[in-house]
Amino acid sequence: MADTPRKRRWPLYLAIVLALLAIAGLWVNHQLEPHRLARTVLDALGESQGLEISFEGEPSYVLRPEPRLVLPNVVARQPGAAAPLLTAARIEVSLPWDTIRGGDDKVVITRIELDQPALDLAALSDWRESRPEAPFELPTLTQGVQVSNGRVVGGSWRIHALDLEFAELRPDQPLRLETKARFERETLSVEFDGTMSMQRAGLASPFDLQAKGRLTQDELDAPWSLALAGDFDFSDPDAGSPSPGRLEITKLSFESQSPLPSFEATGSATFGEPTSLALSGNMPKWPEDWPVLPEPEANAGLPLAFSLAYDGAEDLSDPLSLEVTRGQTRLDASLVIEEVQAWLANEERTPLPPMLGRFTAPSLEIEGFTLENVQADLVEPAPASDE
Repeated sequence: MADTPRKRRWPLYLAIVLALLAIAGLWVNHQLEPHRLARTVLDALGESQGLEISFEGEPSYVLRPEPRLVLPNVVARQPGAAAPLLTAARIEVSLPWDTIRGGDDKVVITRIELDQPALDLAALSDWRESRPEAPFELPTLTQGVQVSNGRVVGGSWRIHALDLEFAELRPDQPLRLETKARFERETLSVEFDGTMSMQRAGLASPFDLQAKGRLTQDELDAPWSLALAGDFDFSDPDAGSPSPGRLEITKLSFESQSPLPSFEATGSATFGEPTSLALSGNMPKWPEDWPVLPEPEANAGLPLAFSLAYDGAEDLSDPLSLEVTRGQTRLDASLVIEEVQAWLANEERTPLPPMLGRFTAPSLEIEGFTLENVQADLVEPAPASDE
């Protein structure tokens, strides 16, 4: 009979335990309520990166099989900045539990998805200048990244309809990414669809790029394809270095239709202020829509060798130098890319492109006459008449 009171107490104990579990569950649910959880995560991320990160709408999350957080209408900006650094209609981030527990120094993320992100490069540059110097660390993304319908704002140019995806990212391991986009600058529009392979994921690696698309400007509308291979290095430059990156080009093959040229080349480039570019190669044939070359018939079947060099503003607005040779015929000229683009796009273009320079040839055949030891200076073309 002594056990009877004890037996009668177990429902009370069970009720107390259930009540405590219910209170604990309510507390956990309160702490993991989507708005509170999202705000906690973004505040911690923003504080670590010197950013103000906000969102509008209803966030959501799941914890199984691993934490996944979905945020709508995200805005990230440097405190006090007028323009946001990044906006996105939707961001989804999946993280393994080990990353959340902080058990490893390496940053491991399962997957990132961004819908309609917009990146402002000027705001990004201002933010980077405000950050303390630290070695660049590439995270590991075990299931990659997907960017849909993105946009990049870069001063006078824009990239629209940017789609980018890769299946996996591991530092210093091979990476293959697929992307397509549309580049726009004033009346120039270039559609781009390509695949890039890197031997080592990071800021420096040998690479191979295969791409195709369409270029339009005013009346010009032409398809194009590109094969580009070489080695890039955008790792942090040495102190006092004027350039944030370089590119060594071991293969450049561009194919299009007249009035755009087709050519093959090798060379190098450095980016920043100033930007420099050096290319040398050949054109297998002269574009049909370009002015007919006045030259000896002996040269007609030869490819045109060329070399160009540029050293100036990052937007390529300064003149570049160009050398073109076929046999003993030679052209040394200076031109501005934007002016030549406008000349190519104009159906009523002048016989000669807008350039300055000198043309030399041992002989020329013009309408049945042969001229010997020809030298001609190219001067600025006269402006078109308004009449």
